[in-house]
Amino acid sequence: MHHRPGGSLAGMQPLAASLKSVKVPVRFSLFPPMANPSSDPLHGITLERMLTELVERHGWERLGDVVNIRCFQIDPSIKSSLTFLRRTPWARAEVEAFYLRQLR
Repeated sequence: MHHRPGGSLAGMQPLAASLKSVKVPVRFSLFPPMANPSSDPLHGITLERMLTELVERHGWERLGDVVNIRCFQIDPSIKSSLTFLRRTPWARAEVEAFYLRQLR
């Protein structure tokens, strides 16, 4: 838009009035529809949530028996276990498999 010195925006009035009459459909959603829902049963479940639920349900001792890793058996904590599981694919796979068995 150019502003003319000493002029006004009167020339813009018809354009502004015509834009008010334009109806634009509003398509806004915080959660857009999923085009391809994931077939992965772990989709959307964080490792932290998974581990927390397993500890709440079974406790560290049982978890250490099922998944034989030291971070579950010696001075266990969510933080140290998450660090180990994120760096150790085979251990994470065992925890995920145990979690999936609990969902059935």
